[in-house]
Amino acid sequence: MSEPQTSLREVAWRELFPGLLLLRCFRLATDPRKLLLAAAGIVLTSIGWQSLERMAGRETPITAPPSPTRGLSTLPENASGSDLLEAAWQANPILGPWEQLSAPYRRLFELEVTPYDAAVLVAGIVWATLVWGWLGGAITRMAAVQLAREERCTLGRALRFSRGRILWYVAAPLLPLAGVALAVIFGGLLPGLLARAGEAGVLLLGLVWWALLLMVGLSLTILLLGLLFGWPLLWASISVEGTDAFDAISRSYSYTLQRPLHYLVYAAVAAVLGAFGSLIVAAFATLVIHLTAWTVAWGSGSGLIDELLRAAPSRLGFPSSPAGTGLADSALLGRAGLNLIGLANDVVRIVSMGFAYSFFWTAFTAIYLLLRQATDANELDEVYLEDSPDEGQLPKLRTDEAGVPTLDDVE
Repeated sequence: MSEPQTSLREVAWRELFPGLLLLRCFRLATDPRKLLLAAAGIVLTSIGWQSLERMAGRETPITAPPSPTRGLSTLPENASGSDLLEAAWQANPILGPWEQLSAPYRRLFELEVTPYDAAVLVAGIVWATLVWGWLGGAITRMAAVQLAREERCTLGRALRFSRGRILWYVAAPLLPLAGVALAVIFGGLLPGLLARAGEAGVLLLGLVWWALLLMVGLSLTILLLGLLFGWPLLWASISVEGTDAFDAISRSYSYTLQRPLHYLVYAAVAAVLGAFGSLIVAAFATLVIHLTAWTVAWGSGSGLIDELLRAAPSRLGFPSSPAGTGLADSALLGRAGLNLIGLANDVVRIVSMGFAYSFFWTAFTAIYLLLRQATDANELDEVYLEDSPDEGQLPKLRTDEAGVPTLDDVE
């Protein structure tokens, strides 16, 4: 008696190990479209923040996006362990963007901040939110469609999606700050004025301090901790669900506070994967510049091309050594050529730096999908898709010469 034949079925690794979704983030983050959007976001954020600092007329605590002078490759030989740790933190595609973009929020709550500095910080926050609401929203939208449906989302559709919802992308992180402002106005100004009223005022402040701890301090702590750790999920929520800022805030706080261990593990895995990815991308960019110089050196000679590369100025803060070269004092045409070489090299480097932000937004989109599955039991492939103008429309009926109804031809 022959045994019944059985067929092997493909193992659904994604269902067995949903965390494998994070392994796709490196490939998706190296998409040239995402790299260009991330590079544009870095440049625009830096320009806006530096302009605010110059208009402020003094050193205001706004931190620009990752600087190329703070990378691992630029550390001095006698760098300490703390310097190495800080440089590694800044270079990580998860930790670096999170620290840089959240820096104005965190410095806004320092005790020594003045109203003037607070106004500059708020302006910097609004500017960065506008920039990344549009560009970061487009990156998370492309990542959401690719991660969930494994379909291609064009750059134009992603930008139109984020532009159409720019109000929600901007409002999502700013609405909690509006709650903080209300707490300051109604819960902080009057008790603060009591402290200025001498010993009697200090006594009254001491009597109501316990109430302030419960009503103001506790509520603001929960509000700001949820915002501090969950703000990257706000963009992902809007891009995945296609909803408004209120739903995004609700989901972000829910997933962050209900699944903190899941969140921490996913973020740690993404940080490790991103660190390896950033090394690959940085090495690739360096190789592009090196091989270009190596090719030209066959005609110019290695000495001249080395001088050209060292004398080419960097407008983005990348290391250069024009001092000591005979080309530093070149005439007009020579300086123009050096500027063009420096600009071209800067473009390659800034695009490679864009990988950090491209990976950041892509990875947090994947983390959002994983947290949503763990919390709400939603499938990973559930994502909001916009209907095209002709999608879902039935063909029109027409009547032929014999009076028989027929369907119009579908174009």
